[in-house]
Amino acid sequence: MESDEIFLRREWSNNIDSKKRIFLDINFWLRIRDESSQEATKFLAKAKALVAADLAVFPVTQMLIHEVLKQSDSQSKQQTFLLFDRLSLGAVLVPENECVIYETGKLLEAIFPNFKYNARSAMLWTKPAHYFGHGRFMINNPDGEANQSASNSLLNFTWNLTFLQISQLLPSADQIDLSFKSAANMINEEKNKQKLPHFEQLLRDEIYGSVDAFLPAIEAAYADFLGSMNQVSPVKLSKEFRNVIANCIILKPELRKIMPTIFVNASFHSLFRQNKAQQFKGNDLYDGSHLCSALPYFDVYFGEKFLCDLGKRAPLKLFDLFNIKYSSSFEEATKILDDLTKNAD
Repeated sequence: MESDEIFLRREWSNNIDSKKRIFLDINFWLRIRDESSQEATKFLAKAKALVAADLAVFPVTQMLIHEVLKQSDSQSKQQTFLLFDRLSLGAVLVPENECVIYETGKLLEAIFPNFKYNARSAMLWTKPAHYFGHGRFMINNPDGEANQSASNSLLNFTWNLTFLQISQLLPSADQIDLSFKSAANMINEEKNKQKLPHFEQLLRDEIYGSVDAFLPAIEAAYADFLGSMNQVSPVKLSKEFRNVIANCIILKPELRKIMPTIFVNASFHSLFRQNKAQQFKGNDLYDGSHLCSALPYFDVYFGEKFLCDLGKRAPLKLFDLFNIKYSSSFEEATKILDDLTKNAD
C-alpha cells in the first residue's frame, strides 16, 4: 500500500505531466515580474490565461531557485517567489541527481521487464517544502511508535506550503555561485592552453565524465534493483560497469532519451569547450544549467539567445532531439503561447 506522501507525489506528477510544461529562464521571469515592456506584459497575460485554463504550467528548477536567492533586495525576491507560486502552481522538478535515479530505473526496467522501480523515485515533480526536505517528518507516540495520523496531517500541511512561505528557510546561493565561476575559469584555461580534440571525442570524454559525476545516483538506482531481486545493497559499481553505461549512451542514440540528464550535461560541456572564441563566465554556466534541466522534461524553452543557438546547433540539434519549441524573444514566445491556446481549442 502506498504511503500518503507517495500518493500525493504520484497524483501531483500525473497532474503536471498532463499539461504543457514551459520553462522560463531567470531573465524571462524577472522581466514579466516587472512588466518591463509591453511585450512582457502581453506575455504575462497569456501565461496566466494558459495556467487558468489548465493547459500549461511553468515549473521551476533547482537553478532557478538559486538564481532568485542571489537577489539582494528582499522585496524583489518575494515578488519573484509570488510569481513562481502563480505560474508554477508549486511545481518543482526534482534535483538532477534524482532525475538520474529515475532515468537509471527506467533503463533497468527496459533491460529487465520484471523489474519495477520504487514509487518515490519514479516521480519527477514535487512541491517546494518537500523539495527542500521540510515536509518529511514522522511524529511518534510517547511509546516511540509512529503516529501515522498525526504524521499525515503534518504532511498535508507542508504539502501546500508556497514558495513565498518556504523561502525564508532556503539557503544562501553564494557558494554555488562561486563553484560556477571556478568551473568557467577552468573551461577558459583549457581552451586557451590546449588544442582540443574533434567534437565527437569531446562528447565521448564528457559522457564518461558525466557518468562519473552522477555515479552515486546510478548506484542508488542499481541498489534498488538488487533489492528487488533480494540481493545485497548498497553497491559500488566497477569502472567496467560504468564504462558500459557510458558506451551505451555513446553508441546507442535511443538511450540518450532514456538517460537524458547525463547526455544533455555532457553535450553542453562539449559545446562550451568547443567554442574557443568565447570566454565564459559563471553566469553562462548558470544559464547552461537551466537548459540542461529544461531539455528532457519541458515542452517549451524560453531563454538566452546564445543557449537557443547552442540547442539547435549541429551535429546534436538537441531541441529537435527532444522535440522542444524555443525562443529568446518575447514577441516569438508570445506567438508560441498563442499556438498552444489555439491547438487546445
